[in-house]
Amino acid sequence: MASQQRPESERAPHRLLHTARVLFSKRGYNGVSVRALARAARVDLGAVRYHFGSKEGLYREVLRTSLDPLRDRLEDLLCAGLPAPAQLRSGLAEAVEFLHADPWAALLVQRRFLEVQAWPAGEADALVTLPALVRMIEGGQEAGVAHHGEPHTLALRFLLLASQMALICRAASSCPAPSGRGMEGRLDSWGSAFAGLLILNDDAWQPKSRTDISGPSGRRGTP
Repeated sequence: MASQQRPESERAPHRLLHTARVLFSKRGYNGVSVRALARAARVDLGAVRYHFGSKEGLYREVLRTSLDPLRDRLEDLLCAGLPAPAQLRSGLAEAVEFLHADPWAALLVQRRFLEVQAWPAGEADALVTLPALVRMIEGGQEAGVAHHGEPHTLALRFLLLASQMALICRAASSCPAPSGRGMEGRLDSWGSAFAGLLILNDDAWQPKSRTDISGPSGRRGTP
């Protein structure tokens, strides 16, 4: 039977994206050359320019594809009709769970914030922004449960610290699971801690039911 493999022209961009995700996560944007990307992905040196326009174009696509699942989940929450406080709690929990489940995405976020000086003002933030989370924070502020800071700045600060804690807790096998509820309880604990950056008091964080933090599908974890 003849092989059903895709032609090289279709496989090359997928290999480049996968390879770039790993290398950019480990070394950052400035620590990876086009030559290193091509060699690791086993493609011609001109493949990066051909498929993505430039190394920057490839990097932007890596960040987009890495964070789009989280963006989609947060957008779904915005459409779920939850009250503003529950919506914000849910969004925080979704972000924490997502970054814990996908360490490459968490590393990319970390690297992005470490390299902000390599980009024009505002560009670095735009690469990792989560518009839905910003809108959730705005809703929380209007409802009186979120701090009265600049919503975009609060969202970026939360994303940075959430990625840090997700990586730390993945690395520390002894990370405690509160109340004996395993990962579910652990994620609630993280969300509660991070919520201190955005939520005014502990009562505003505590969900009334498990459905408050499971999202519109009632499902936890990555898609």
